Amino acid sequence: MKKIVNYCLLTVLLIINLNASCLNKNPDQTIEKALHAIERHDYRAIRSLIGTELISDTSMFGIVAKVNKVSYFLDKYHRGSVKGLEIKHDTVTDDLGRDVYIIPVYAGYDSVTGLSNVRIILNVGPFSLFPPDKLTGFAVERDVDVQRRSFLRDNEIYTYDFDSANYSEYKKLGR
Repeated sequence: MKKIVNYCLLTVLLIINLNASCLNKNPDQTIEKALHAIERHDYRAIRSLIGTELISDTSMFGIVAKVNKVSYFLDKYHRGSVKGLEIKHDTVTDDLGRDVYIIPVYAGYDSVTGLSNVRIILNVGPFSLFPPDKLTGFAVERDVDVQRRSFLRDNEIYTYDFDSANYSEYKKLGR
């Protein structure tokens, strides 16, 4: 009888603990937190939101480079703010079963850089492996008009080299 009571008590405590651990863990809140951390250049906050131990996602150098790249585009096209950015939750998961959140930063055509689209891609899940309050992917995607970039480079026109890790100065695209 004592074993049955202990087993039931343990089961009830486990269920309560599981329910309590799932409260306030909305992936949308995680995405909002990540965007605000990017806006503030809070690298440690972003690192704490990442739930995987993949080197490319968790190394501080990689995080700093990605945040600086996003910050450049936010400064250029949104005055450094994430206000007004639309968060699109893709209904299709990626190859790893993660939910994909796409945040378009810029859509148009920038004749100075040859840039046409910039997107922040944030992933959460799969929820069977990672809690919803952790990111499992962080990337910056951009589309570039290669012909325009080649023209700028060939004519030695100064433009911003957003492929380098140094985002503090303009560089001449070299020959």
